[in-house]
Amino acid sequence: MNDFFNINNCNLDNTQIDAIESEYSNTLVVAGAGSGKTLTILGKIKYLIEIKQYKEQEILCISFTNESVKSLKNKLSNLGYNIDVFTFHKLSLNKKRNRYFRNILFTDNNIDNVFNTNEYNNIKRTIITFIHLAKSNNITINNIYNFYKKSLFNEKRLLRIILEIYHIYEIDLSSSN
Repeated sequence: MNDFFNINNCNLDNTQIDAIESEYSNTLVVAGAGSGKTLTILGKIKYLIEIKQYKEQEILCISFTNESVKSLKNKLSNLGYNIDVFTFHKLSLNKKRNRYFRNILFTDNNIDNVFNTNEYNNIKRTIITFIHLAKSNNITINNIYNFYKKSLFNEKRLLRIILEIYHIYEIDLSSSN
């Protein structure tokens, strides 16, 4: 097997390699405990940087728990990468991201310039990832709305947009069966 697919002295299997080489812009990794999810994520990031020539700042890794975020950050650092890894909650609270959400989404910027920025693309990718993960984990629009009602002001802004897009997405899904 190619040494490229050896992460932390562990050879990846064909299923992991398929996930790593996937051409989809978002990859959801779901598997049982100890099955190699973290190795797959590390392999995907290595692949994006070394093969696809992504810059570290173009990659956003979202995990569900603080423990898994800490583990991923540590393992990425050991591989020499400095990648943003957040929980959804921490992502919405992050000052840097809140600043660009506020500046890009919630002010009267020149709309043509907004859609041609990396910040817009990052926000779009975040919203799409959020909706995909919500759908795959059976999180309903009502669950998100309940979270929205309990959220802080800056979180409400992003969640309001997610709710609107999610609602349109659900209508589109039901109309196309």
